[in-house]
Amino acid sequence: MVKQILNVFVQHARLLCSMLILSTASGVTSAAPITLNPVADSFVNSINTGTNYGSNIYLVTHIGNGGWFPTPTNLSYIKFDLSSTTPVIDARLYLYSTLSAAGYATATLADVSDTSWSESTITWANKPAIGSGLAVFSVTSTNVATFSFDITGYVNSKRAGGNTAVSLGLYPSSQSASTIYINSGSRESAYSPKLVVTFDEPPTVSLASPVTGAVYAASTAISLSANASDNTGTVSKVEFYNGTTLLGTATTAPFAYTWTNVPAGSYTLTAKAYDNYNLSATSTAVTITVEQAPTVALTSPANGALYVAPATLSLTASAADSDGSVSKVEFYNGATLLGQLTTAPYAYTWNNVAAGNYTLSAKAYDNLGISTLSSSVAITVDQPPAVSLTSPANGAVVVAPATLTLTANAADSDGTVSKVEFYNGVTLLGTATTAPYTYAWSNVAAGNYTLTAKAYDNLGASTTSSPVAINVDQTPMVSLTAPVSGAVLAAPAAIVFNATATDSDGTVTKVEFYSGTTLLGLSTAPPYTFTWSNVPGGSYSLTAMAYDNLGISATSLPVAITVEQAPSVSLTSPVNGAVVVAPATMTLTADAADSDGTINKVEFYNGATLVGTATTAPYTYAWSNVAAGNYTLKAKAYDDLGVSTMSSSVSLIVNQPPTVTLVSPTEGASYYDPATIMLTANAADSDGMIARVEFYWGGNYIGQV
Repeated sequence: MVKQILNVFVQHARLLCSMLILSTASGVTSAAPITLNPVADSFVNSINTGTNYGSNIYLVTHIGNGGWFPTPTNLSYIKFDLSSTTPVIDARLYLYSTLSAAGYATATLADVSDTSWSESTITWANKPAIGSGLAVFSVTSTNVATFSFDITGYVNSKRAGGNTAVSLGLYPSSQSASTIYINSGSRESAYSPKLVVTFDEPPTVSLASPVTGAVYAASTAISLSANASDNTGTVSKVEFYNGTTLLGTATTAPFAYTWTNVPAGSYTLTAKAYDNYNLSATSTAVTITVEQAPTVALTSPANGALYVAPATLSLTASAADSDGSVSKVEFYNGATLLGQLTTAPYAYTWNNVAAGNYTLSAKAYDNLGISTLSSSVAITVDQPPAVSLTSPANGAVVVAPATLTLTANAADSDGTVSKVEFYNGVTLLGTATTAPYTYAWSNVAAGNYTLTAKAYDNLGASTTSSPVAINVDQTPMVSLTAPVSGAVLAAPAAIVFNATATDSDGTVTKVEFYSGTTLLGLSTAPPYTFTWSNVPGGSYSLTAMAYDNLGISATSLPVAITVEQAPSVSLTSPVNGAVVVAPATMTLTADAADSDGTINKVEFYNGATLVGTATTAPYTYAWSNVAAGNYTLKAKAYDDLGVSTMSSSVSLIVNQPPTVTLVSPTEGASYYDPATIMLTANAADSDGMIARVEFYWGGNYIGQV
């Protein structure tokens, strides 16, 4: 069997050499795959437990069999040296296996955590334990077959655990017969196991910006950029350094970092690139110089300054250089050069500046050509708005206390009107922010006034209108003292108007009395009074209007009154003259209606005494335990405004019944037939007299007295 295996191995030796580039070196870093031979391999035999097979040219895997002719169980071991610290990006194990005879067999490639075993001393008795399986493979031919296993993750996990060697085991899983063995080439044969490993290589990196010898102004921002690539993976990050000081990191291309506020000095810059396996490479150093830039400030005009067109502006700047001299100062409007000066004081006059918005700056240059641009100053040259007060008219006379609508026209040729202020002399009365520009000035007392309007544009420039003079006269005073507000009167009503009227700067000529806008009457002398007769039902708003000697009038506050149609009511039960027996229980019933509203309630009275109240129709009240006597009953209806009507009275007699006793014949008396019986009765009435006494035998009427 061994001879057969050797023959097969020799036949395939040339093929193997063409498939793999063999290397016995370990720890070599290269992007190309490296083929590693085992540093040790062997198999062990369960029958010959003390025998070492490390020098054999094959590795045997077999399931043992007991009985009269026992066969051994064979396990195989392979060990590789991976002492290189370079990350592994791919690791593949190659085995070259054949069967001892026709059939099939399967084996498992497994982990062997113990790497201390030696090829020359390993036996069944001292073999290391075989751990978890990594892969199962089947051998089905007596010809040599190549088996490849991707064990990249396994190799990296072992290396991550600090192992510099990787130890693997082969144990049998199944076989078609006890005479079937899996024979794999050992390192002593031409079919040695191979571990083909691809190691990572570091990325390449160069600092693209800045260039060596570049000069920058201090406190400016320096853009650092790098070119980085990795032919065995990807670039995970690029770090930028000043000497050994980390400045910043970029994790995605383009790899760039902005270094800000760099002080004056000389700097050595590098870029350090890392790949996805954390291998790194550092670029060639770049040396730059940062010079102290000159200082400059635009001192005039001030930021936000507002000028009226056409403007003359004086631009002034202060400039200095701590490590040299100022060669010139340029003045700019935006990007447009206005002028320059080469000696202090740095001042420039800009004439005939049209309306508009301007951004001004000054730029100072030192003797080495390094420049600094000042902070910008925003100014506005504005065309002021136009404004006129259109109402009230000049010389207008109005009545005090007056409510005046002040109205102005305002426009701005180069912007918008932001507001218009209205003034009485120097006193601000009110402001309007949108057109039409108006303000309601109320409760203006008597007097003479000078009014103006002041318009502001969107930039704050203002213009004041020509003044307007007006006179406010005092009106007469009037109040309606009668009737009072809220009064409710029954129709048809006679309403008496009383008013008081005075005029502080003249005389009252007349007072007119109104219902709404309808003139009812007037009075020309105090006391100012008028009677309005036969007023029908309804709601009325009454006022008095007083006129002074100049025809100026004033109207009193309105007085709201109601003339109400009274409700109708009648007591329908009991009827007039009714007689009932004491103690009486009776239902008092009334009919009530209101033609211009609703019935609120109906009260029932005995004389002036309230007996009861009903708030909903039918209007009834149950009067119980009424003692004997004579009663005068009435019903009083109220409508929804409180107007009431009392019904006609109804007379009622509650009578005490008479008493009667049969005194003859006596109880149990007997008579002979035919008998004549004298019937005798005593009868009395406490509140009247006996009208008659009737005698009965059972229910049969006998006679009366």
